[in-house]
Amino acid sequence: MEKQDYAVPAIVTAFILIIIITRSVDPKIPLGDAIVAIATLAGAFIGAWGAFSLQSKKEALKKTEEERATANKTILMLFDMRNRLTLYKRDVLNPAIETGVPWIAMKPTIQFQDEVKLPAEGLLFVLDTDNVQLYADLMIEVQRFNVVMQMINKLSTILSEEFQPTMQSLGYTNGINGIYPVVVETEIGPHLASRMKGLTSDIISNVTDNIASIDCVYEKFRAAMVNNFPDKKILGVTFK
Repeated sequence: MEKQDYAVPAIVTAFILIIIITRSVDPKIPLGDAIVAIATLAGAFIGAWGAFSLQSKKEALKKTEEERATANKTILMLFDMRNRLTLYKRDVLNPAIETGVPWIAMKPTIQFQDEVKLPAEGLLFVLDTDNVQLYADLMIEVQRFNVVMQMINKLSTILSEEFQPTMQSLGYTNGINGIYPVVVETEIGPHLASRMKGLTSDIISNVTDNIASIDCVYEKFRAAMVNNFPDKKILGVTFK
């Protein structure tokens, strides 16, 4: 239900009261003069009030549009995060898992340079809705994503700077196909093998969990934004 604006009726009422009071204070003042003088003041006041009201509406509309834009930006951020993880899982994790010894079969990737940053300040309006928990959920998703990207970067560095050079120096110039895992572990040493195993295991579990978690947060966030901006366009994306 729209809020009613009582400003104009109040001004008219005040206008009438001022005329009555003015006449009661000094009956000699001609009624016509009193009306003209007061009407001039009232007109100036109404004009100023109208300009203020219009400016307030413009600012409110601008604020709503900024909030909606931030909501759509956040949806695109979630889509990008999910897409990166999905591609990594498809192109790197799954082939390595299929070998049965993923910690040996993992391939180094290009380093992820930029951390994802949540538009935290722009999303503060979420705290004024019935979906306060969503703000924390989004923060957690971004943190989890950045952590798994750091793990992937770390494993890629170990593979390209330690594991592969070590294997090549030992004469395994044609890769590790056909080499028993126990032989690989013996050749590279328990310390390096332990680091590779630990990171690979953590990456596999975190990537899988993060994809499912992002899907859940996206659905909740978009539903909340559609409800919050019923007459505005909220982006929808399809995860594959």
